[in-house]
Amino acid sequence: MKVFYRTEMSADSGGYSPSAGKPDQVVSDWLSSESLKAEIEIVSDFDPVTIDDIKRVHDSDFVDGIMSLEIANGHGNTSAEVRDTLLWTSGSLYAGCVAALSDGVSCSPTSGFHHSCYDDCHGFCTFNGLMVAAAKVIDEGLAKDVLIVDFDAHWGDGTADILKKFPALLSAVDNLHASDLPASEFLDWIEDVLSLGPRPDLVIYQAGADLHEDDPLHAGYLNSEQMRLRDRLVFKWCKDEGIPVCWNLAGGYQRDEDGGISKVLDIHRATAEEAIY
Repeated sequence: MKVFYRTEMSADSGGYSPSAGKPDQVVSDWLSSESLKAEIEIVSDFDPVTIDDIKRVHDSDFVDGIMSLEIANGHGNTSAEVRDTLLWTSGSLYAGCVAALSDGVSCSPTSGFHHSCYDDCHGFCTFNGLMVAAAKVIDEGLAKDVLIVDFDAHWGDGTADILKKFPALLSAVDNLHASDLPASEFLDWIEDVLSLGPRPDLVIYQAGADLHEDDPLHAGYLNSEQMRLRDRLVFKWCKDEGIPVCWNLAGGYQRDEDGGISKVLDIHRATAEEAIY
């Protein structure tokens, strides 16, 4: 499985969320894993998206304000280090989508997308890479229909907001969120709900780690094995239906006794294992 990663994608946000720094930590963890290191290919020769790509789905003044550090990013600060990751993280997801269309499955080890609205950002998200990548593959004729499977714990209000602004994208991009399924029957319903809509040309799967029952920012309802089963069901459906899938990380806020994110890394490693096997 190709993993689209460069060090330019990571930065210390200086805040509560570890998401801006997760690409470095996740890739390091995977390369130290006996079950993964022989099964993944780190791809670094991809380009960042352009400012025009970002402005395709975001207000021009908002984008300029973020890039000039006059508007706070999704972490609530004006960090130049975070700013410098933004074109690379969306570039990683777009490159992963292109690769998935030929390879079947790929990974962009990125977070911080779905709370970014058309002209505003919050929730540790600055630019909506989900919509940047979806719009770009559609505009380039690489896919006609894209399904975003957003199994992060928190509603992707930014994705919904952007889709409302662009009728053409609204007709081409479906956005399925975990909250669309009842918690008590979530695992039982995954395959049924995925099969209800029209068959997409591409799935972008946000495998949020914050659906875990121990996550401090969400009263989660899945234990570790159920999280793994969630991923297995999504990847199995994509494989059985012959639908390319590019997946990314999204949320996850558990801390260990030393303040690290080992528990979050465990969840993301399990997702990678399910994507491969």
